[in-house]
Amino acid sequence: MTEKIGEFLVRIGVMKPNQREEVLLIQKGGDKRPFGEIAIEFGYINDEILQKYVEAKVAWEKINHQSDNLTKQFIIQNAEYSLESSFHHWTAWIWKDIVLLAVSGTWPAQHYPHYFSDFWNIFCERRKFWEKIYFVVDANNMPIQTEEFRGYVQRNWSHLLDREDFCLCIVEFKTMKRAIWKSIYKLINVQSKIQLFKDYSQALRWVQNNRSVKSSNRSK
Repeated sequence: MTEKIGEFLVRIGVMKPNQREEVLLIQKGGDKRPFGEIAIEFGYINDEILQKYVEAKVAWEKINHQSDNLTKQFIIQNAEYSLESSFHHWTAWIWKDIVLLAVSGTWPAQHYPHYFSDFWNIFCERRKFWEKIYFVVDANNMPIQTEEFRGYVQRNWSHLLDREDFCLCIVEFKTMKRAIWKSIYKLINVQSKIQLFKDYSQALRWVQNNRSVKSSNRSK
């Protein structure tokens, strides 16, 4: 939890910004006591609120430590929320800047606009909080789709692949299907814009490394 205690208490409405500034000024003036102790003395918070902050910080640090090695199970268990299509063609688990999307079955043409609008809405919601969003798509239970499907995606959604804030990773266990997917991507000229992996561990390791590089560049 990189957020400092004063920022946290103001954000949740326990303290007012001017109260936070007053405590910080006291610390800058030479008072070596912790922020929480001074805030309690002034009556801005109490011991119970301080304890809740400490517990939240410990829980957050534990999750961050676990997420150093991302797994499919970790994302599902710690998802901020999940969504499922009415006809069970896809399920999405959303955690931070990662959208784990499991797709299955042959999609009827009348469902294309609804499904892709749902994905777009997920992207836009995540984009409010994160600079880049990673869609990790489990395609193992999805057969190769029709030309109509491929044409719809190419006409209406392929422009997403040109965005710097969007990344698409496909997980496909079967070697033959990966080869077919590669051929299709090459046919519609998007092969350089989609990451294709043989399993979750490989895909999530790539995502983690990509996030780390981006974070490192941002801090320079």
